[in-house]
Amino acid sequence: MSPWLIGSCGWPSVLSNHDLVSSICNALTYMGLNEIERWLNILMLQELSTDKPEELIKISIIRSRFAQTLAKRALMIYTAQHSAGMMGLFSVLDGVLEKSMAAALSGIALPPSILEVLIDGSGSLYPIYELMAAYEKGDWGTTLRRSQELSIEVYLVSR
Repeated sequence: MSPWLIGSCGWPSVLSNHDLVSSICNALTYMGLNEIERWLNILMLQELSTDKPEELIKISIIRSRFAQTLAKRALMIYTAQHSAGMMGLFSVLDGVLEKSMAAALSGIALPPSILEVLIDGSGSLYPIYELMAAYEKGDWGTTLRRSQELSIEVYLVSR
């Protein structure tokens, strides 16, 4: 976040669950940095895909939430859950830009754990990616195997 934005919002402002979000500054404070980052990335993807099918953005958002939820169910630490969500969000960038994933991600500052998954098909988040992709394709054998490896009960994946 820029210092201007932080200063202009009177950072920090604590809101309870019962307070109304009545300004952009309050909304940014209430959301937190990770959610703001996610929101800005969604806006960026939307801007990049103006001439692409709307479904690409829908898939990106669904994958983001699904991957984050899977990481949470696998009891990964919070930063890994956030990274899993970002990995899901950027997983369609190659299709949006009509480039290889490596070319599409060049110049974007992402954590190495996300780059490993999306470019190399490896890393600590790869089991989440593989489970997400298997579920999406209806590959129930891989879905079951990866769910068990991640200690996620299969009935939770189908919810």
